[in-house]
Amino acid sequence: GGLDPVVRQLTHKPFMQDYMGLLNDPAAWRASAAKVSVFKVSAQFVLVGAPDMIRSVFNGMHARHIKMAVEMGSIVRLDPCGGGEGYAPPDMADKMGKKLRGLGVTLDEMALDEPVWYGHEMTTGMTPLHQPYCAYPLKVLAQRAAMSIKAMRKYFPGVQAGFIDVVSTGLVPPAQLARDDGEFAGLLQDEIGARLAFFH
Repeated sequence: GGLDPVVRQLTHKPFMQDYMGLLNDPAAWRASAAKVSVFKVSAQFVLVGAPDMIRSVFNGMHARHIKMAVEMGSIVRLDPCGGGEGYAPPDMADKMGKKLRGLGVTLDEMALDEPVWYGHEMTTGMTPLHQPYCAYPLKVLAQRAAMSIKAMRKYFPGVQAGFIDVVSTGLVPPAQLARDDGEFAGLLQDEIGARLAFFH
């Protein structure tokens, strides 16, 4: 997943890029396209992006037999804590699924963005929304993340999920991260009744 035009605009990244040019000439990257199995976009791209731009990317990748994924916060915020990376408003997955289905495109995978790190391991400091981190037990964390997956499944029943998380930091021993990531994966699989597609 490259830095899409929506995120670039929202974060005021100054450099030029040819992101949308990926779809202009399939012959220009045939060899690379043959080695790519999944192309990932941001939640912002789905929520804010223009319909024609979203259709172009989703349909263009599917035409190349490349699955489409969205990277997103998944910890549904129901408490006065959390916010920012890793977290999601209660209706975010529903909004994204509804928009994508309305555009006539298909979402294949959800990449949950660092749920364990931001929802469990972070116990001190404040989020970008000036709220304390939730530091949920892993069972509660899996339930909140499962809410996002189940909301998306209303629109795309076959969507697969995996998660991205921290495996090395000076703040938490690596053995603890490995143990917590593994336990969360098992709990989340129980909540959604399916195996996770990947861990990044």
